[in-house]
Amino acid sequence: MHNSIKTIITIIVICLISTSCDSVGNQSDNNEVYQFKTVDFSNCLGVFSVSPTKKVFFSKGNLQYQASTQTWRFADNQWNYVGDDLYGNVYVGNEKCDNANFSDDYSGWIDLFDWKIIDGSIKPVLNDGLDWRVLTSDEWNYLCAERITESGIRFAHANVNGVNGIIILPDNWNAKNYTLHGANIMDYPPGHGFIYNNNIISLSDWNYPFENFGAVFLPAAGARSSGVHQVDEACEYWTSTKLTSYLVLSVRVRLFDFQTSASELPNSGLSVRLVSDVQ
Repeated sequence: MHNSIKTIITIIVICLISTSCDSVGNQSDNNEVYQFKTVDFSNCLGVFSVSPTKKVFFSKGNLQYQASTQTWRFADNQWNYVGDDLYGNVYVGNEKCDNANFSDDYSGWIDLFDWKIIDGSIKPVLNDGLDWRVLTSDEWNYLCAERITESGIRFAHANVNGVNGIIILPDNWNAKNYTLHGANIMDYPPGHGFIYNNNIISLSDWNYPFENFGAVFLPAAGARSSGVHQVDEACEYWTSTKLTSYLVLSVRVRLFDFQTSASELPNSGLSVRLVSDVQ
């Protein structure tokens, strides 16, 4: 399945023991309950192995939140990110959004979050029938450093539609779709140059073949600590893995390295990209 397929499927679940699965209180005489679950796959991208036995879909964009309306959503495009007062491409009307303005009544969008928001509180409000979650540190490492793909390419640094970041290719990506340079490199030597310029990809090329065949793009949206920093330079994304009582692991991609187990304080603001398990 790839992004060109916008599919809404109704799944019929037959439960043999009514009390074990009837969440709305309906029962039947023969202990069979028919549940109808509508699943919207239009938010899904590609199929990616995150362990030898598990595959996931990625969401179509980074997670965003509008405090004034208490609304969660995915970014309209994979290359959309909020950033700070200078960098970023998310607007409300003509006003640019800024992660530094996060507050309970902020009417703009933010996309750098404390780690505590990934504990499951976002699942009910996305309301597309899918169980979204965050990858563990081990799953991120398998995805980017161990996974075997048909093309031999797992990821590459790139600039997509003027935005720096990381392209992650699905398991079944065909290398003939597009020639990528500097793929699968996690440690760069000194003096290597600006790594995102390895692959300059136009919006039309991103739409086809990349996104059409399920590729994921993680924009370099920076991070928030005492302020918003490293916007358009660093990709910093949460994992679900807690290292200690006061440290959490994150994915950190900077100009000279790519870490899937960087330690981070849980009150830092990082990007969130959700996945849903392939059943």
